[in-house]
Amino acid sequence: MAGLLLALVVPVSAQSDVLVATDATGLVGINNQVVDAGTGDRFLVCTLAGPSGTGVQPIQWTNPDGTQTLESDFEYIRGGARDALLIHLLADGTVDWAVGFGGTGNEELLDVAVHPSGGVVVTGFIQSDFVLTDALGGETDIALLSIDGNTQDAFTAVFSEEGALKWHRVDGGAGKDLGRRVASNASSTAVLGVFDP
Repeated sequence: MAGLLLALVVPVSAQSDVLVATDATGLVGINNQVVDAGTGDRFLVCTLAGPSGTGVQPIQWTNPDGTQTLESDFEYIRGGARDALLIHLLADGTVDWAVGFGGTGNEELLDVAVHPSGGVVVTGFIQSDFVLTDALGGETDIALLSIDGNTQDAFTAVFSEEGALKWHRVDGGAGKDLGRRVASNASSTAVLGVFDP
């Protein structure tokens, strides 16, 4: 049986939270976060790091007040050493939903921004094919581009406020590509990154 992932959100100030998480095999690191100015909700993009393994693992979240706990089954695929994790925290620090994904390679989300249509846009990279299961149970096949020698592509996706995958893009050439920063307005989404043809 896989270990239990424990996450504690500790309020540091009215403007900032720190997420500390460990499980039996590794750590969760925060790569970036954004606050929705309209709702006060917070979205975090994280990396699950640890040894390889595949399965479904329970996650336990302990919220800032220490009284609320949400347990859910999280598809925990560690074919590579790192998997991506997107967490939606409500304004009071309670975890609303989390979406994690990865395949046989390393997958990471490096940046996050509030999307004008509601929800959030994320960017990072993928190194393998996998099925992404969103917070509402929808499944989408994600694949590296079929280019000779391709080992890493930039990945960009928009998730709704409820955690449903609205759209995604995989971009890159034969080299290693990644999305480093993302911004969005009503008509477009811009990604700054490394694109190696």
